[in-house]
Amino acid sequence: MIRDWLRVKVRGKHIYKFNIIDATETDIRTDLTIPTWLAEEILLAYKDPGHLKRRYFNRKKEELNQYLTTHISPPLEKTLEKNVRRGDFGEIITSLILRDINSLETTLIKLRYKLNRKKSSFGIDVFGVQLDKNGQVCGLCICETKTKITYDKAIGIKAHDSLFSDDQSAIITISDFMSNLYYTSGNYDLSDQFDKIVLQKANFPTNHHIFLVHEKDKFNEEILDELDKFKDLQKGIHVNVLLIENLDALMHESHSLIPTVGERLVYGIT
Repeated sequence: MIRDWLRVKVRGKHIYKFNIIDATETDIRTDLTIPTWLAEEILLAYKDPGHLKRRYFNRKKEELNQYLTTHISPPLEKTLEKNVRRGDFGEIITSLILRDINSLETTLIKLRYKLNRKKSSFGIDVFGVQLDKNGQVCGLCICETKTKITYDKAIGIKAHDSLFSDDQSAIITISDFMSNLYYTSGNYDLSDQFDKIVLQKANFPTNHHIFLVHEKDKFNEEILDELDKFKDLQKGIHVNVLLIENLDALMHESHSLIPTVGERLVYGIT
């Protein structure tokens, strides 16, 4: 579905010292297809559908709806809470790009273990693992996502600083966490692969990506100019510029559809 929504293309000739990947929306955004799909991906990021079905299948759908609107997509009043939801939304989109376009195993599941939906999650924003044809880890991808509806000329530099803070330690921490999750769920093959990252101290080829998930009419190439001039700029980074029209409106619409999507997943209601 993400390929129907976004056109993702590596920028050819440019003046910057880093790689640029541009992502823009297609016309499919004009109907409910994309918000409904995103609503499902948001819900799956936060909850195991099998668990929801086990809990609510023999209960009234109003109970499910109340749970979803209270715990998964609660009303937001404070600016900080809105920023956190927007940040999660950007991380979910980043993970979908890694998973469905770059064919990486991602750690999006970590959002299921947030005890408070109104607070940010810990560690690396998005972490991807490249597996070879035998299912063995052969490369890593760490991402810092900044989701913005206002202009901040230094946002690229801020993302860069976050991306390279405690790089190796952060990778080992998230890998240890994911290994434990997969082991507990009985997925021993994936648990073994994340164990390998821990035991080898993240000594694998690693790509570093910045994702700027940005309100389309608020983005300015000066953000890239500032990052390019940054004296501590690391070599070989990839900057993904994802421009979304009415970003907050899409996020809110997607969240509003979560109860409908939840009913379909739990009760089979179409």
